Amino acid sequence: MKKTHLPFRLLSLWLALTLPWGFAAPAGAAAGGLARVNILADGLTPEVRPHAGVGYMEQVLQRLVAEATYPIQGSTCQTNSSGKLPLEEPWIHATGSIVEVGDNIATWNVCGFSPAILDPNAPQNLEELQAADPKEVAQLSKFDGRNYGIITPVRDQGSSNLCWAYASVNASEASILREGIDPSATLDTLRFSPTHLGYIRFNRGPDLLGNTAGEEDPTADWLQASGSPGYSSTLFSQWWGPVQDGTPMVNTPSVIEEHSGYRMEHAIELDGQRLSSNPAARTRMKEAIAQYGAVTFSYNWIHEVPYDNPSRGGFGNPHACTIIGWDDTIPASLFSGGASQDGGWLVKNSYSSLPYFYLSYDNNSSYVFAFDYATKEEYDFNYFYDSSVDDFGMAASLNYTCAANVFQGLKGSDSQTEYVKAVQVGFYGSGATCDVKVYTNLQDQQDMSDLANVDPTLGTLAASGTATFDRPGYHTVPLEQLAEVAPGSYFSIVVQISGSSPYLRVIRAADCKSYVLSQYGAWQKSGLNVPRLKAYTVLENTSTGLTPEETPHASIDDTPEALTGLMPEATYLVNSAALTADGNGSLALQSEWFGSTVSIVKQGDGTATGNSVAQTLKIQPPRRSRRSGMRSRGLCRRA
Repeated sequence: MKKTHLPFRLLSLWLALTLPWGFAAPAGAAAGGLARVNILADGLTPEVRPHAGVGYMEQVLQRLVAEATYPIQGSTCQTNSSGKLPLEEPWIHATGSIVEVGDNIATWNVCGFSPAILDPNAPQNLEELQAADPKEVAQLSKFDGRNYGIITPVRDQGSSNLCWAYASVNASEASILREGIDPSATLDTLRFSPTHLGYIRFNRGPDLLGNTAGEEDPTADWLQASGSPGYSSTLFSQWWGPVQDGTPMVNTPSVIEEHSGYRMEHAIELDGQRLSSNPAARTRMKEAIAQYGAVTFSYNWIHEVPYDNPSRGGFGNPHACTIIGWDDTIPASLFSGGASQDGGWLVKNSYSSLPYFYLSYDNNSSYVFAFDYATKEEYDFNYFYDSSVDDFGMAASLNYTCAANVFQGLKGSDSQTEYVKAVQVGFYGSGATCDVKVYTNLQDQQDMSDLANVDPTLGTLAASGTATFDRPGYHTVPLEQLAEVAPGSYFSIVVQISGSSPYLRVIRAADCKSYVLSQYGAWQKSGLNVPRLKAYTVLENTSTGLTPEETPHASIDDTPEALTGLMPEATYLVNSAALTADGNGSLALQSEWFGSTVSIVKQGDGTATGNSVAQTLKIQPPRRSRRSGMRSRGLCRRA
């Protein structure tokens, strides 16, 4: 959404000159929101907006400018050489504004909306948050993602209509930082491009493998076209993003690949239509925020106030934003127009005139998504036919529950072997179980030139996998073993979905090798109806004359802290270090593995077998690092 009544900069200037405290909070509200902007002279450059966080272990405000002056809650404070300020008693349990002071010559003051002081019952740092059970975190009365260094600075969408793209990249950045999948990604360096996401929506050429023609509309005004985070989830599933800021505005897949460091594994669509009336729906959304760092949200934008309740404000414009926390204790009377219940969501906006605000629980939403990523090293290629961003509107009536896509292997060679590692499934419906099978060498048993009569199961069953997902969206199912795809051969991915009436997402496209199982138990070509099924493959160097060992399928046992499910007395390369499993097939977790993703390779004997394909496994910080209270409703206390 773009603002249509006043350009935001003019509005901010008008408020600064006419309202001594910006948007006034209702009587009784805690200090916070927009503080006064003091314009000292025309043409001065604003200071950088503070992006503080709370370091509760050190009892400090952190991530401020070193040796800078900040008025906070009526006090003038000077940061130390590390950009930190000791917490003061008046700040506890208050949400205070932070105003960085200009030098009166080249800069003017700029206001910020600081994180709420951390609830002492909450995880006290990012490591504890990563180790905590999201269901327990969701029971807290307050949560603010900024306290954990996972919420990147607010960026302004200006006069564009790209709020949906800003919301999506904001939630994606928070997820990657929250889950710690990439040690090189930091709060200061991780910046995805919302404008490129808006551009690529209308400007996509053929995919990297040439299985789709893309979608191109050079006449579209992509800056002003409306959109939704649902488009983002589809584009991310096709690996058209997210890309780093500064990526050239081109639709060349190789350029996208160069500037993209991550693969979306899951886009979890939450129930936003019952948030106002269903506490269980709010709890599930809180769990998603705790687990993935943030979710997208769309609401009826009417005006900018620190405590907003547009559900009582009449007509407005749809606006997408990012939810990064909540506060159950905000009185209903503080929200604009009042509210039917206490509490609200903490919103990260895409307008600098009001970077953060609280939105009453009275408001419902469409397009509530959380995102989950792997680094790009996890998968090399993406085989798919569903190039459109729009789902077919009649997918529910089609009710596809068993479908398949057939592809030709394109990337294997004499020196590298291609394997199918995982299958991504797009579906609607809750509580869905996805049974996935991969069949290879279809050409050995049938004529692949007769597409109308191809049976996607008439081949070698090479791999399978099963997973159950609570919410709809896009979900990646790992295979229990890799499926080798010979160069130029044909393989299929076959998906059966079951549960609480789920059905596969479908698009309309021509000339695709997609199939559906009829009610009579026979496979038939699905015509123009293409299911959203994707095969994720990897390339591994071929060991000449050696058969690779089976890929490990290790799991983590918290008690004791060990990798389990390995072959007893066998040697494994964990992050390239040779380690031998004990007689029970276990390896003790090492301290340097915690909070990182490790590579586990079954070492070959060098005579008959070569090293296996690597298993990658995210190892969370040890649960003992959490305060004991978090194991029982989060009742930890500071010493």
